[in-house]
Amino acid sequence: MSTLCLPPTTLADQLSQLPTVVVDGEQFLSLDAALEIVAARHFPDGIHSEDDYDALLQQTLTNCATLGFGGAVELHPPHVPFQARGRYLKAWPALPDEIIAEIVDGAGSQIVVPLSTPQLALREGSLIEAVAHRAWQLYPHQISAQQRDFLTTRCRVWLERAAWHRLERLVDERWRHDSEVAWLNDLTPDLEALTRVVQRTLDEGITALSSIRRRGLHAAFNYSVRRDPEGLIGDEIWQEIFAAAGFELDEQGEQLRPLPLTIPRGTAERLPRAIQALPRYRQHDISGMLRLNEVVDAFCDLIGLQARALPDAQLEQLLSEGVIGAALV
Repeated sequence: MSTLCLPPTTLADQLSQLPTVVVDGEQFLSLDAALEIVAARHFPDGIHSEDDYDALLQQTLTNCATLGFGGAVELHPPHVPFQARGRYLKAWPALPDEIIAEIVDGAGSQIVVPLSTPQLALREGSLIEAVAHRAWQLYPHQISAQQRDFLTTRCRVWLERAAWHRLERLVDERWRHDSEVAWLNDLTPDLEALTRVVQRTLDEGITALSSIRRRGLHAAFNYSVRRDPEGLIGDEIWQEIFAAAGFELDEQGEQLRPLPLTIPRGTAERLPRAIQALPRYRQHDISGMLRLNEVVDAFCDLIGLQARALPDAQLEQLLSEGVIGAALV
């Protein structure tokens, strides 16, 4: 069975199929051959003015730049055969994806800005210049327009694969780079850190929802995050964490309060008897002392609950104004 070879369908396909020459280990693409391909597609009626030629040259350089070729040079014998002499574009040095990744992910990167929302913002222009310096040892003023086009294309492809999304204009109190295109990346919340901080905050006696959420967002993301408008941490997650700590929101949704504990009927009558049967201890000159953990165990046995499943908030409520406190009086 024969294989059908289809002709190139796009300008990039046609240009990428042009033969290249290697001189002293470096690759070159014929600019004259590229001009002919671009002219045939964009100027089928011919070049009739200097403006036409300038437009053709610019389009050709731009398209070749996306393939990694730029910087016109003259090649002639002995580097190329006499009939192949002319203008060539030199291939730029390789640009591995690892270089872009190292710059974006590097600790203390100046091109990535933590926002007041659970996102990072990246400065596209600064990324391009950093890549040019790292890969090619070029400073910003040394980067040609064609090189910038090539780097822009490569960086954008990498950013899209890495789940960044482009935003022409970004408004955030921490973003002070209005002249640069921004790329955003959503942060992944650290729910374990969030749970620990919520519990620690409640242990400190802080029950205002605004304070708890502020501390929680700092722990789950970073200290720049103050708001979560997209709900990366959903309300149901917050409620589960509050419930695990033994709390729920009040009717106004502004404060946390201990979850009510369902206590079987008759517990108030039976608990004093259970406590009476507990051993007493002596410490220094004080006798008849009870161990709190044994009192709690006795209470949990009565209601069919494991002591370790009783949150501190509910225990405190039971001791201060609940059935355990009443039984100890």
